[in-house]
Amino acid sequence: MISHEARTGDQSGDPRFELITVPVHEAERVAREILEAALRRKHGNDFVAAHDEELKLLGFESEAALVAACLVDAEAQGHPTHGLIRLSRYVEDINSDKVNPLGRFDIEQDQGSLLVCTGGDQFGQVAVQMAIELAKKRLQEHPTLTIALADMTHAGRLAWIVDQLTRQGYIVTSVMFDVGGAGRTSVYPDGEEPALGTNPLALGANLAFADTATTEETEGFVRKHFEAGLPLPDGVLELLDGTPTNDPALLYTDPPQAKLVPLGGRSGTAMAIAIKIMVTRLTGKIPKPGCNAMVLTVVNPHFLPDHAAPQEVAQQVLDRIKSVRTTSGKPVHIPGVAGKTRAAEAQEIGLRIPRHQWEETLRLHQELTQPKPREE
Repeated sequence: MISHEARTGDQSGDPRFELITVPVHEAERVAREILEAALRRKHGNDFVAAHDEELKLLGFESEAALVAACLVDAEAQGHPTHGLIRLSRYVEDINSDKVNPLGRFDIEQDQGSLLVCTGGDQFGQVAVQMAIELAKKRLQEHPTLTIALADMTHAGRLAWIVDQLTRQGYIVTSVMFDVGGAGRTSVYPDGEEPALGTNPLALGANLAFADTATTEETEGFVRKHFEAGLPLPDGVLELLDGTPTNDPALLYTDPPQAKLVPLGGRSGTAMAIAIKIMVTRLTGKIPKPGCNAMVLTVVNPHFLPDHAAPQEVAQQVLDRIKSVRTTSGKPVHIPGVAGKTRAAEAQEIGLRIPRHQWEETLRLHQELTQPKPREE
């Protein structure tokens, strides 16, 4: 059963942002069935994706189930920019052959603790999950591991990677070359020619981790406002001449008339450029439009003779940070913790989703799962 509740104090006051509560399992089912139906329409009713059997061993019914779980996890943790709103784009990727569900994750160059891999033009989440499982195996033999991964579509939140590996006690850094936002971010805050993507990075250990774009907001944040017909808050978007704008539609003209504002001005630009060069230097590839490539570096501290001592020192540092008093009286925000708390709450009470977003998701589900009318 889906319950409805108006969102009080919403900054927009727009009824389209009224929140409804949807059970997590229901959201995952609908998202999975959308992707499965799109795949069947494209590849036939007997279609089996390349990594379905491997993913079943990890608890996912299929590649579509894994992608759906990633999207719903983003919703649950409070990051709807990487949630259900992505489904329509993923269906477009299936229909246009941008995603190849028959492609396989594979190692192209193997130097032990340095691997260059291909995602086989798979769903980004599938390629990334294969990289995570490979990392877990290799880190039994090596204290550090770097995986450079290309040839995959949009891979979702980097936090999905970091969370799984930090729970194993590993220390993780991951950077993404995002061509989904290419042409929408300027080279410098005053640059007139957009040339970068949102190029996110994530890093952390088991006590805390962070995941951020190198722009003030993600492209998905702008898309949510665009699809809802709402203006953006200040500081997210600007025209090519640097004039601020609140109109999200200007990011989606051809060519774009606006660009995402870099995080912290030149600081965000510097990080985005460095990430772009790092990833291409190791993969040797420039991702296709709308696709991703990444570099994942993981350290296994258990190779240290006394690995428990540094953990204790790190805990002391965290405890000191958490002890700081705030003017609001609220506890200090520890990155990674709030999202996990929200996800746990969502499992109990359901996801909070804007009404228009869930209605659009159900419309897409109905469109794809109903049989195509026979041609005369």
